[in-house]
Amino acid sequence: IGTGSNQGIGRELAIQLGHYGAKVVINGRNKEKLENVLNELHSADIEAIAINGDISDPLFCEELVTKTVAHFGQLDVLINNAGMSAKASLEEGSLDVFKKVIDINLLGTAYASKYAIPHLRKTKGSLLFISSLAGIHGLPFFTSYSTSKMALTALAESLRIELHEQGIHIGTAYVGFTE
Repeated sequence: IGTGSNQGIGRELAIQLGHYGAKVVINGRNKEKLENVLNELHSADIEAIAINGDISDPLFCEELVTKTVAHFGQLDVLINNAGMSAKASLEEGSLDVFKKVIDINLLGTAYASKYAIPHLRKTKGSLLFISSLAGIHGLPFFTSYSTSKMALTALAESLRIELHEQGIHIGTAYVGFTE
């Protein structure tokens, strides 16, 4: 499963993994973009399904994992890529936007991971986090984004320790700004 795979890094990861023979599940909130990426994958003879929805909803995250396992029989990798950014200082920015960034970047990642872990335990799979350099050093005027990505670092590091003995690989990529 790749969350946030209807554009950018998530789309590219789906294509690259598909070229290596992975069966791909793409996810995103924008149904039209998601269908375009699915068509692109199918045109490249990549076995893929699309599951439209918002990972900030824990019930959707459970459904995302359940539908994936029902369709493919197992789950080997969850790439937590979905995210959003907002440029604003804490003082001048909207608190609603701040909350939405945390809901998607941190809580959505935690929800999807929670439901994926039992399946990843069975396959000795991987739980991957696409983070940002903002997860290491806060960026001015990207307060909500930096906060969410630093918290994501703590989540990944905690899970790395918790799940090590169970054979689940935890990885984090700290990327810069991308399109």
